[in-house]
Amino acid sequence: MEQIPVYLVTGFLESGKTSFVKDILTDYGFTMGEKNLLIVCEEGIEEYEYNILSDSNTVMVTVEDEEDFTKEFLINIVKKHKPDKIILEYNGMWDLQELFNNKLPDELVIAQIITTIDSSTYNVYMSNMGAMIVNQYRQSDLVIFNRCNENTKKLALRASVKTINSQANVIFENENGEIEETAGQMPFDINSDIVEPADYDFGIFFEDLMSNPDKYEGKTVRLRLKAYNPERYPGICCVLGRDAMTCCADDISQLGLIARFKNDVILKHNDWVEITADIHKTMLEQYNQEIPVLYTKDIRKIDKLKEELVYFY
Repeated sequence: MEQIPVYLVTGFLESGKTSFVKDILTDYGFTMGEKNLLIVCEEGIEEYEYNILSDSNTVMVTVEDEEDFTKEFLINIVKKHKPDKIILEYNGMWDLQELFNNKLPDELVIAQIITTIDSSTYNVYMSNMGAMIVNQYRQSDLVIFNRCNENTKKLALRASVKTINSQANVIFENENGEIEETAGQMPFDINSDIVEPADYDFGIFFEDLMSNPDKYEGKTVRLRLKAYNPERYPGICCVLGRDAMTCCADDISQLGLIARFKNDVILKHNDWVEITADIHKTMLEQYNQEIPVLYTKDIRKIDKLKEELVYFY
């Protein structure tokens, strides 16, 4: 059975899904003269012009109700239109996991998942429907924050995605639809003698460190972290880090770094410490790769931080 790639674009109403799909339909490198099937599960203000569909050899089918979006429906429209590829503009309020588990015929294979997010309304949606947003980009290959301006906290937005889905690519578009080249400056001085992120910036520091370890090679950092199950490790090393929450208690992740000590250090699970350490990439067999490791210069126990969690919105 010949497989048909499906490009799934999800996001809430007016998040920029249609604009993104129109852009790729006008890109010959994507359409390549093939027959495309566009399935639209949510109609917003922006519409698809006839010439865009015609020029890209695209047939559009709309589905208004989730109960009509079934495996049988997909089988029938594929049989009718015989597309080379499918672009699925999915309703952001519908359950993605249900689609993956029960609704895709065997010949349809997800080639890429793209989530579009309106950065100007992100905090409102996170406060009210955070779990839904997280489910959208948990399995995304690409997350696009659009309608960004000079007040957009791009670092925090990027970290909110990377904490949940470290493999996702994150890009930012300004209010003119142009891609921004950088996510902004670090909220701490990476060139100081001791790099000392604020406690609430640990998530941004962690994500940047893991994404750009060479930038931090040989740097001295000072961090306030807690110990994760130190009894599992010899006394000369441990995993230290912070718990990060994107939207709700169900989405807490551990951001942990391996720390090596000069001598045995006795720690208990959830002990809090202030650590001053040099960062060096180290090959660790259990990970089969080089990762940043904290080589301790000084460590002392401290009281639990008043705010234990790192937040990303």
